[in-house]
Amino acid sequence: MAKNPEEVKPVTIAPVEGDATTTEIPSEETALTTTGPMELGAATGEVGASDIKFPTLRIIQKMSENPDKLNEGIITLDNSLLVQNEEGDCRLTILSLHKYYKEDLPFGAGVPRTFDSAEAALEAGFRIARSKEDRDAGVPVVEDAARALLLIEKPANAMDRSFPYEIGGVRCTPAIWWIQSTAYKNVAKVIFTKLAFELKTAGLLPAVWRLNTEKVKGGKGDYYAPRISLLQEERSKEFIADMTRQIQL
Repeated sequence: MAKNPEEVKPVTIAPVEGDATTTEIPSEETALTTTGPMELGAATGEVGASDIKFPTLRIIQKMSENPDKLNEGIITLDNSLLVQNEEGDCRLTILSLHKYYKEDLPFGAGVPRTFDSAEAALEAGFRIARSKEDRDAGVPVVEDAARALLLIEKPANAMDRSFPYEIGGVRCTPAIWWIQSTAYKNVAKVIFTKLAFELKTAGLLPAVWRLNTEKVKGGKGDYYAPRISLLQEERSKEFIADMTRQIQL
């Protein structure tokens, strides 16, 4: 005889004492009950920004995590979703660009400190790494870095669901890009320069950019560096209005 639903107690998934990796397994009676409402096919509860891992633009390198065995130099989101077309170009809009300073640490040496201003970095005992002399000064250094929020257009060979926004008839996805090291010189400086001249009046939102990569020789071997260029086309006022309505910064 089936039990009255009111008699079925909600299950609480909690660690068992002495083993933080073990959880209590719900019984058959409580398997479909929780402490809150459930909706098939949807996520419920207080889901916020802290629960979401924002897609990150990455270029496949020799040492990259590369479970899908993609070719080096490919432009991706999170080393898995291709965001370039057959010619190797990625079309995008830059929604915002923020410069900061990042501590220069050896690979695997921990989480680098960051500063929003050179003054804050200097007060903390760092030196701005702009030359070999700066790096050989015997004090910790910070490097120029930037964080870009992007709107990336869907290439023809990608699935629509991976580009969930339709803006002005163009399917897109937002992404973040942490620009540092060689990429800062090749990308961030180019964007800041265009903002100072060609885009001084219009700003970033009407601009359309092309991103691709090229193989270069480095001190520790070959790698793929990003290259960005400003295309001779502009977003329409309707596109920008639709974009700013759908994408809330």
